[in-house]
Amino acid sequence: MDQDLVVQRLLNGLMFLVGALVVGAFAFWLVGWVCRRSKAPGGLTVLAQLLTPVALFYAGSLYLDRAGMVATAQVESKDENISYASRIPGDWSRSFWATVRFDSPEGPTQAVLWLDEATFDALRPGTSLDVRYVAWFPHIARPSAESTRSLVPWRWLARAAVVAALGGLVWVLLRRRSPVSMGLIYFAAVAGGVVWWVFPTPWETPLEAPVLTGTAEVRAVRTVTESFVSGRSTGTIEAPQPWHLVELHFVPDGRDQPVVALDGVDVGSVPALTAGSRVPITYSARSPRDVRMAGARTYRWREWMELAEYVLALVGVVVGFVLMRQLAGFWWRKLTQPD
Repeated sequence: MDQDLVVQRLLNGLMFLVGALVVGAFAFWLVGWVCRRSKAPGGLTVLAQLLTPVALFYAGSLYLDRAGMVATAQVESKDENISYASRIPGDWSRSFWATVRFDSPEGPTQAVLWLDEATFDALRPGTSLDVRYVAWFPHIARPSAESTRSLVPWRWLARAAVVAALGGLVWVLLRRRSPVSMGLIYFAAVAGGVVWWVFPTPWETPLEAPVLTGTAEVRAVRTVTESFVSGRSTGTIEAPQPWHLVELHFVPDGRDQPVVALDGVDVGSVPALTAGSRVPITYSARSPRDVRMAGARTYRWREWMELAEYVLALVGVVVGFVLMRQLAGFWWRKLTQPD
């Protein structure tokens, strides 16, 4: 590719990023100014400002729906990317990308598409795909079959609605209680939700039938030694059972393209687990990225047992503090009361 063209594209991308930041900062300030002028509560103002970037994202997506141009692109390459989190032990996320090339008013243009799993698996390098792009910046594109509606996290919104409804029901049922008890109830509910989201399930989820067997190449092995109780914060607590997060690479039966799968097993439960080795696996034919190795997974329930121990210790400290306070009050009354 011509060096001048590369520099021009980098400059265009930088200008677009600067413009997006300027627009976002102005919208953030404008929303706050409008809320303050209308004398909205402080909490509502903060919420509106936090939702401003989300609103701008979906506004841009709607603009692409309405004003975007459609072209037929050629798939040059695709990549299944695994990103590892830094705060939650063993946490990771998956994303699917494809690099495509198509003709735009600026000439041959290359763009990177973010795809869903089904579209990613159906594509092959060299095949065609219709994309929708912004005419004045053709590097922003997505499959034409997708729209803003497909980007809305309906499942998460439904869960948030259920949680909000349950919270409202609890408030109605317990609104006559003291503010302290209500605060403790809501704190316990939020803490329980966070723990359930962060911690792995204490049991192993069964594979969806039909279940097949095969072998996979170990691409990477990450050893997790931090406890889920402390994560990676200062004063990290050692995990009750260290475990491996294993990245596997294999071609499922009936397919011609490899997939990347991950599984977690106790340290030492799978012998010779090193990068480049091959291990036997079982996987779901319908969801081949859901894989199990022949290893132990006691780290799951041991993490919950450790959490239970911490909670019991905390309850014991609180109960002991309350009892000591009552006992000290009883002694003080005995000392101050006249005979």
